[in-house]
Amino acid sequence: MNDILISILITAYNCENFIENAIKSAISQTYKNIEILISDDCSTDSTLKIIKKYAILDKRIHFFTSNKNRSIGYWRNFLISQVKGQYFTFLDGDDFLNVRFIEKLSNPIFKKRSHFDLISCKSVCIWLNKFNKKFFRIPFLINYFPLFGRIDNIKFVNKTLCVLLWGNLFNTKFFRSLNIYFIPFRKYEDVGNTLYIFLRAHKFTFVRFNGYNYVRRKSGNLSNIKESNLSNITDLVWQIDHLLKILDENNMLSNPIYHKPISRFVIPIGFLLSILTANVFKPKYDHKIKLLLLRERMRFVYLIICKYKLNTKISVTWWKAILKNFNKISFNKEFITIKNLYSL
Repeated sequence: MNDILISILITAYNCENFIENAIKSAISQTYKNIEILISDDCSTDSTLKIIKKYAILDKRIHFFTSNKNRSIGYWRNFLISQVKGQYFTFLDGDDFLNVRFIEKLSNPIFKKRSHFDLISCKSVCIWLNKFNKKFFRIPFLINYFPLFGRIDNIKFVNKTLCVLLWGNLFNTKFFRSLNIYFIPFRKYEDVGNTLYIFLRAHKFTFVRFNGYNYVRRKSGNLSNIKESNLSNITDLVWQIDHLLKILDENNMLSNPIYHKPISRFVIPIGFLLSILTANVFKPKYDHKIKLLLLRERMRFVYLIICKYKLNTKISVTWWKAILKNFNKISFNKEFITIKNLYSL
């Protein structure tokens, strides 16, 4: 246990101005027993060339590519299947790690001489201007709140606004036991699984250390929420739907102990949906049938939240506001069937 192998999974797509910094932050880790798995999703810039350069310089790097776009969801699934380390972490190709990230997050394993399901840390958000120059840097408020005393996974989720896929060290055996599947070609791929992972991580600890640097730029692995279009809304609702199904299949929606953390996760998602729907109703969007189906799926998610009493006053307000926008569209019941609700 004194020197376990830890894997760093980097997903990259058209991030030539950032991928070098991400790779450098991985190979410069003070904890040296690591493997670095990098995927390139058929980039059209020099991202792959930069990855190949560093793969020659550092034999711990293994890269994978494809002759067509496969999406970040596909590559997350693939890289997880290739992991040889006892633990692994995710790193987006436009973000970077503190050089002591692995050292700090693996310390509890060595100190307590015990394995954990999940070890999490604080993060920093770096905002870039249109010239990709840093102009704003703040601790990421989503998991920045100071915590005191003994922390378990439920308390952690209850104290944070939202849990994140990055900034964590996952136990590989534990992660694989969950049969997590990231949906290919759907944005917000982390929304559909992250909460479930945290709620199942009974052996959990939190490190008060800013280990992950999230870089907010115009385009990258994750879509820009300012691009308020039907596709973004559809994908986000699909992910919420996927998450609720997983929770229901594991009898977590009917268990009162999980109601509060699930509510806290759904509230910011509802807020994000309200942002995305703000400008979607424009003349250029005439996908009437798809909007009708989407409205019904959103209604389905809303009803599940109410059924299991997961709602709070503010979350109900947001969901009702979103549904009200969709209710402006004339409704024809012949379009709505159980089959086509899941065909988007």
